[in-house]
Amino acid sequence: MSFNSVWQYARTGRGPANRTSRPSSKPSPSGRSRLSFEHLENREMLSVSPTVTDVAVASTDWSSGFYDYLAASSLGDEGYSIPLGSSAQTQALSWENINQIKITFSEDVNVDAADLSLSGVNNATYQIESFFYDAIPRVATWTFVNPLVTDRLMLDLDANGLDPVADLDGNILDGEWVDDVTSGPSGDGLAGGDFEFSFNVAPGDVDQNQYVNYYDYIFTRMLEGQDTSGPSYNPFNDIDGSGLIDTTDWLNILGHLGSSLPSGQPVGATNDAPTTAGVGLVVLDNAAVDEAISLFDAFDDAEDLDSQMTYTVVGNTNPAVLDTLSINSTTGDLTVSATSNVSGRTTLTIRATDTQGLSTETSVAIDADYVNQPPVIYNYAAYQYPGNTWLFIGYVSDPDDDVEGWVLDFGGVFDTRATVDENGYFEFAVILEEDEWGYEWVIATDPHGLESNDPVRWVGLT
Repeated sequence: MSFNSVWQYARTGRGPANRTSRPSSKPSPSGRSRLSFEHLENREMLSVSPTVTDVAVASTDWSSGFYDYLAASSLGDEGYSIPLGSSAQTQALSWENINQIKITFSEDVNVDAADLSLSGVNNATYQIESFFYDAIPRVATWTFVNPLVTDRLMLDLDANGLDPVADLDGNILDGEWVDDVTSGPSGDGLAGGDFEFSFNVAPGDVDQNQYVNYYDYIFTRMLEGQDTSGPSYNPFNDIDGSGLIDTTDWLNILGHLGSSLPSGQPVGATNDAPTTAGVGLVVLDNAAVDEAISLFDAFDDAEDLDSQMTYTVVGNTNPAVLDTLSINSTTGDLTVSATSNVSGRTTLTIRATDTQGLSTETSVAIDADYVNQPPVIYNYAAYQYPGNTWLFIGYVSDPDDDVEGWVLDFGGVFDTRATVDENGYFEFAVILEEDEWGYEWVIATDPHGLESNDPVRWVGLT
């Protein structure tokens, strides 16, 4: 078949992970969500490295009306797209509840939470709470534990280290960037080179002069009562992103009076965060035997030796499964053993911190006297609409893994990938001419490499 006539769209829903919602009946491609059409290319034809095409900031606390205003005003479809190609890139952002960064890629990529590091001057590092990659619009979303404070910031997206960002053919990210100059996309035409991008946040600085003073308060007070439909509404004065400039906004600005961007540069400007290749599933089938996991193998750092980094366990989902859990700082071994007569799984979160304070985390799944269960795909279907549009939907479940954020592989009459939302639901659409109709299969693979128990489900487009 010819891929020139195959197109796809994704619903660009609101919220922390840009996710779709479950339809209440037979779904329709139309509705409140905006449609983003893009060409579905034959992967074998791709020979260039992926690049970054957009960087946006967002918040899980911004209202849907505020997001809609940004989109309608061409200020960003995924949040607020940071302006490129001029000093506007590093103008201070006035919102006080920014807790997300969204990066859009030129093509579908393999990317995970540990690929991004965010560092500052006031805060050396910002810890990541969650991550979601939506494969169809090619948008990766990092949500941070705490909102960004007044700070000079730099994000660093890996194109080196143990597991760099790469496309589905293995081409590594082409990430070179010159702040306030590059207008996008990133790169110098050669694979490799971290994407290092600077921006600034100063909550309450509505005139973006890097300092919060009474002018910021007065200008906001004058706009009190303006909402996104008002002629004088300014999103920078709506510092909580509610869609309404009100008392909350100017009171919060008063709370920031006198604050200004710090001098100096973020820690990440001269230091890379550790990278990680992750750790595979660890199986403990004998409670009397300790298992040693090498953290020196799991992490690496461009500036520090493995032994110079600090390793800590910052999460343990099921402590009852293990009766031994320790880290030897000299050997870098994480030692675990199973609790007698206990069966189950726990997931450890391990953090590696370098000597400059930058850190990276990875998860380690440990099964004690337990067998990993396969994922299941169900209610997989395709609906035809006018114009030869086909909407594919379905669900994924897994008895022992959270399926949110899984990226599914599709093949048959065309190849693509789609991401599973927090309800286990997935959807995407293509336009197929009648002579291209056939069958399409889907495979779900859990984080430990186990494929769905019925990995190929055929849907006839006839």
